[in-house]
Amino acid sequence: MSTEDVDFEVMYIVSTEVPREMGREEFVKWANELEYKNIKFYTIEGADGLKEFSVRAFPTNVILNTKGEIVLNQPGLFKFEQVVDFMKKVD
Repeated sequence: MSTEDVDFEVMYIVSTEVPREMGREEFVKWANELEYKNIKFYTIEGADGLKEFSVRAFPTNVILNTKGEIVLNQPGLFKFEQVVDFMKKVD
C-alpha cells in the first residue's frame, strides 16, 4: 500500500537531547539520509515535549484526530499497515 492511498499524514516526532537519544543535529543528518520522502520528521527538544504526548517509552505511537486530540497512545513499533487499519476506525 502506498501513502497515496490514504487520507492521513504520518509524522515522526523525535525527542532530542534526552538520555540515549540522538542530539538534534545528529538526528537531522540521519533523517536526511533516509529515503522516506513522504514522511515528515519533527523534533522536540528535551523531556518537556514527551510529557505533552505522554511518552514513556521509545518508540511510542501517538495518533491525533483532526482536532489535535490524542486518539491513540501506544508504545511499540507500528507497521504502516497497522496505522492504516487503525485510521479506518477513527473519525
